[in-house]
Amino acid sequence: MSQRKPRKETDTNMKQTIRASAVTNQNMGQTSSKKKYERSLDDGESPETKRARKVLKSDEEQQPDAEYDVKFWGPYLSDRQWGTVREDTEVNGNSCWNAVGHDTARETVYRCGEDGLMGVSDYEGRLCSCLALWNGKDAFLKERLFGLAGPEGNHGEDVKELYYYLDNTPDHTYMRSLYRYPMEEFPYVSLRNQNVARERTDTEFEIMDTGVFDKNCYWDIYTEYGKDTTGSLVCCYTLHNRSDDSASISIIPQFWYRNTWCGRSPNDALRPTLSQTSPFVLEAVYSLGTFEVRLGVDDAERPPEIVFTENEDKLTSKEGTYYKDAFHQYVVNGTKDAVRREGPTSKCAAVYQLTVPPGGHKKVCWGLYPKENYNTSNLWDVSKGVQDVILQRSLTANEFYQSIFPATWDREWSVVARQACAGLLWHKQYYGYNVAEWLDNVRRKDRQNAGCCGALKKKRNTSTIRNNQWTHFNAHDIMSVPDKWEFPWFAPWDTAFQMIPFMRLDSDFAKDQLLLLLSDRFLHPSGQMPGCEYEFGEMNPPIHAWSVLNVYRHDGSTDKEFLTKAFQRLSLNYQWMLKEKRVWNQYIFYGGFLGLDNISAINRSAATPADTEIEQADATGWMAFYALTMMEMALELGYTDSAITHLLDFVKVFHALNLEIGCGGLWHTEDNFYYDVLSKKGHRSAIQLRSLVGLVPMVACTVIGQFTKMSDQPFYTQLEQLCKEHSSHI
Repeated sequence: MSQRKPRKETDTNMKQTIRASAVTNQNMGQTSSKKKYERSLDDGESPETKRARKVLKSDEEQQPDAEYDVKFWGPYLSDRQWGTVREDTEVNGNSCWNAVGHDTARETVYRCGEDGLMGVSDYEGRLCSCLALWNGKDAFLKERLFGLAGPEGNHGEDVKELYYYLDNTPDHTYMRSLYRYPMEEFPYVSLRNQNVARERTDTEFEIMDTGVFDKNCYWDIYTEYGKDTTGSLVCCYTLHNRSDDSASISIIPQFWYRNTWCGRSPNDALRPTLSQTSPFVLEAVYSLGTFEVRLGVDDAERPPEIVFTENEDKLTSKEGTYYKDAFHQYVVNGTKDAVRREGPTSKCAAVYQLTVPPGGHKKVCWGLYPKENYNTSNLWDVSKGVQDVILQRSLTANEFYQSIFPATWDREWSVVARQACAGLLWHKQYYGYNVAEWLDNVRRKDRQNAGCCGALKKKRNTSTIRNNQWTHFNAHDIMSVPDKWEFPWFAPWDTAFQMIPFMRLDSDFAKDQLLLLLSDRFLHPSGQMPGCEYEFGEMNPPIHAWSVLNVYRHDGSTDKEFLTKAFQRLSLNYQWMLKEKRVWNQYIFYGGFLGLDNISAINRSAATPADTEIEQADATGWMAFYALTMMEMALELGYTDSAITHLLDFVKVFHALNLEIGCGGLWHTEDNFYYDVLSKKGHRSAIQLRSLVGLVPMVACTVIGQFTKMSDQPFYTQLEQLCKEHSSHI
């Protein structure tokens, strides 16, 4: 049997999380409401709730132990894979927006990931599923969120849809979302044209401005996922007709594999298969296991039509006649021979036709189960069984959030906090980016553009291609990203900030993410931490150590192994910054963009003229903050000598920072503010712009308590001496 468990550090059990959270609340002086809530569930339960508990308990007792981790399935499908660096092989300016755009995404096979509407995948991003819709009027299926590419929006890229992530749990045993779909033709053209025509000083043209929702002619489509046994996943789509008239819609659950077999890499995987084994049962066979997909038929006018195609396009398949966009051709254009009627293939769909009365709703359900663990002798009705599981898991989710939220919160506060947690948990995605393979694809594209004699029309200078110095980088992980549409990639300081709320939900995942960015697959051999995929060489503010220390403390300050691993790897990054980002051997630093937009009058990432340096107040402040945090970590680990070293670094940095600009520092006495400085051959000019640049140095502060271990005494002796010598800083 294939290995199916992800890394150990991501293996979190929901019940353990509930118990740990309850203990944490009690330790913080809060009374857990878990027991009280359990009593309220038992009192006056509806017959449906009692039946759900009974059915789920009976099913769990019948299932053998499985090898699948509880997080095997999750919301790991991105909202947008198009328009990313990973899918760009032109590598020319902003070509990533043109390499694969929204209009070509339905027919172009991705290289590094997948996307879809309210979708899910396994933890390797291989077997995927998402919702597709057709209102009978659009020119193509709605199977991914629409938004403007960077050059199209008057304020850059921007998603133009109404969708809401409503609920989720750390192990994704229950997930719920809402998508609002117009019954009229979706206003793709007006959204694009109106925004392209607007200036940066204008407001953005949003979907609510188009009028498609004015008469309540829309669908509210709730997607709910639940897990009843290890390795299983069930789904229920509930479609609400919000209009005053009866309306029809095509709802199309899709299942497919990320393409790993079409000659893109010498490490191509064996071809996986999807096939139909009985009227409403699909079988998925691939490297991570064999699964059955059982389709519900209760609310449909007629049984769903099962259709097949390949997740390939004309560039990736030399012999194929069935392509990625086949379902668009079949459902929208009526092209009957665009699809196959049977498998095995790499992509399939169930086409449901629903007519819903005004103000009414209907449901479509499916369940996915490991074939070797599913007890086929006790099959229940699919739709009924799925809804029972989802009801029970929603109750478990209620129990979990009751255990971690303060008992003093009213319902409104709890709802806001819970949806915020849902947004955080939904924005996990499979992130795949092997830079070495990606560069090979760029070179392969160059060869395809060769002249008739086989010579390149114009040989590309590969040293100018983004990320060419990061060939060690190889990501194939579930990562927390800032936003799966607006920002579907990671950035180190975004991750560091995100792990602060994440540690209250899933401390194991938070630790795993922080260590992942420090691993050999991410951290450059020089010690540099990668920035975002647009340019890994761009430095982010060094707050990773601060996040590590906060996660460690929140978890009880007991996981010394985690702190030690992080400290050792952070030391490499710290030394890199100390060596590579100092200006002319002073303790003044630079860092370029540093993750913040529009905070300087100049482009701080651009190359400076000869003999000119930019001395950055924020980079210097961040370095002082970094030194203090590393000092605290060293003290926690008992590394006294290292703590003294970092304390001395802090003093040197802050001393240089607080010198007046005319004396080599970054402090403007008359303005009482820190400024960036342009320095050329001894002449120094302040960039007198009040912004966050001048506020960051104020972050570099901490409080050091009295020592409790004799081993710390040398540090405190040194601290007392420094207090006398540098009373303005300590």
